[in-house]
Amino acid sequence: MPDDVSSILQQVAAVVSACDFQQGFSLLHPVLRFPSELDDSQLAQGLEALADISTGLGGDKLARALKPASEDPGDARKLYDAGFECIEEGLSGIAATLLARANVSHPNQPGILAELSSALEGEMLYAEAADFIESASPSVLDDPLCCYLLAFDSLMCGRIERFLEMTQRLRPNGDENIEFMKARLERVAGRIDALQPITRLDSRDLRGWHFALQGALLTHVASAGFEEGMTGRYAWLQDSYTLCRQGLQHLQEALAAIEFRPTRVVALGDRSSRILATAAAKLLNLPLHDWAEHPQGDELVVAYDLAQGPDDQVAALRAVQPGRLVFAHASVWTSVLPFVADITTLLYQSNVAPWDGGLRSGEGGGVEKTPPDESPEAELADKLLGTSFEPDNAVPFAQVTDLIRAGWGLSSFANGAQRERYFPGGPVPSSRFL
Repeated sequence: MPDDVSSILQQVAAVVSACDFQQGFSLLHPVLRFPSELDDSQLAQGLEALADISTGLGGDKLARALKPASEDPGDARKLYDAGFECIEEGLSGIAATLLARANVSHPNQPGILAELSSALEGEMLYAEAADFIESASPSVLDDPLCCYLLAFDSLMCGRIERFLEMTQRLRPNGDENIEFMKARLERVAGRIDALQPITRLDSRDLRGWHFALQGALLTHVASAGFEEGMTGRYAWLQDSYTLCRQGLQHLQEALAAIEFRPTRVVALGDRSSRILATAAAKLLNLPLHDWAEHPQGDELVVAYDLAQGPDDQVAALRAVQPGRLVFAHASVWTSVLPFVADITTLLYQSNVAPWDGGLRSGEGGGVEKTPPDESPEAELADKLLGTSFEPDNAVPFAQVTDLIRAGWGLSSFANGAQRERYFPGGPVPSSRFL
């Protein structure tokens, strides 16, 4: 490993000297990303190169934080400052390397542990984040933020008993932020208590954990790759009319199970949402309406993907409004989201809608990109509804109705509060592209 690292660092130096900063970063990032085995000399060299790359790409603030750490990689304060700035720039893996080293030289410091946890959470390494706090002095848990982080990280890696213990122990001491976060943990604890008699809540129970964490339903657990590391999510997905049709069928069944009878369907303003909402309205035999800021009676808001909807419309859905249920067909699982829909069909890392073009085998045996289908939205909605499908779930849809019976009264929609913030990953791991 050291010889390999030295060779890579030499390559980085060469391409940076040639002002190829993107290539330099591509080579350097895996070397600095947690867990890193660099010695002090290699770390200093790597941080110096990263500072030069940052300057070359216009990241002067990050470069200013990295330079002192490169000159003295044993200084905990300099490592902390560099790690903090790396988090700000979205380089959580590199930040975790620096903050873990700072924690070694200055253990039991709540500030270092908190930032280290944040960096590891950005890498979906919740168990590692919990372990760092667990290995610190017990007095660290007297700090409300560290106590909260241990509760949260224990939850996100499926250590339910430790999560419940730390949630009960947590004392906000008048800190409104901690009070807000504890309230969320207590809502999750209530849902876990309701669900444990009827579902496993283990490392393969994607639907159960989705409801426990989000207070929301997930209808499709992907069978493709389930046993090969995906456990119900998708990495790269070229969506299909078949999946969309199955999603609407499951939506119809879920609406019946929760006894929600909308009087109209409302479409978000993007094209994909309008196509899907048109199909949903026809399937449910309901009138279709354009977006309005406030609900008009009991209504179903339909989005293809909340990440694609108009920002102002999506922001208005964060708070639950009586009578307004939100459905989204697709939701990304690898990013922090302000919230998820009350009912979601599937989770993906990268996705292309059926009408947005995709990849197919070319005549010469290669792969070619197909153009988007610019047909009228109503025509595409009819095509969707006319698509036949066979239910394709790694876990039968009956689990959804079990979750509804056990816990729908504790859902975000039923509670009438804000929809829960979504944190990527969680107790059910899935493979992903880095």
